This record gives sequence, C-alpha cells and structure tokens, in this order.
Amino acid sequence: MNIKGEYIKELRKQKKYTQEDLARLSGTSASMISKIEKGKKSSSVRKLKNIALALDTIMDDLVN
Repeated sequence: MNIKGEYIKELRKQKKYTQEDLARLSGTSASMISKIEKGKKSSSVRKLKNIALALDTIMDDLVN
C-alpha cells in the first residue's frame, strides 16, 4: 500500500492543522505524521483510517 504523503500534507495544510494537531486528532504521534508525509514510513490501516477521518476524507484517497 503506497501512501500519498504529499497529499496528506496538502489536506492538512488546507485545514490549517499542524502535524501536532493532526496527530492528536488521529491518535498518533507528530513524528509519525511527519514520516508518513515524507514517505519514510508506512502506516497501519487503522491509523490511516483515523488520519482520513481527521482530514474529512476517505482512506482510499490517501493511498495509490
């Protein structure tokens, strides 16, 4: 599963969320959000669903 890190970053910025904000809303760490956005870390389906919910989108939009 390839995660669209740049797209997650774009959505986060549109919402005016910091990485810390998104981390808090999705139940993960800011360092994990950073790694996902940079393409350095994959994520579990559960975390990815939580990130999608926090960004008001669906998980399918966040993966290739």
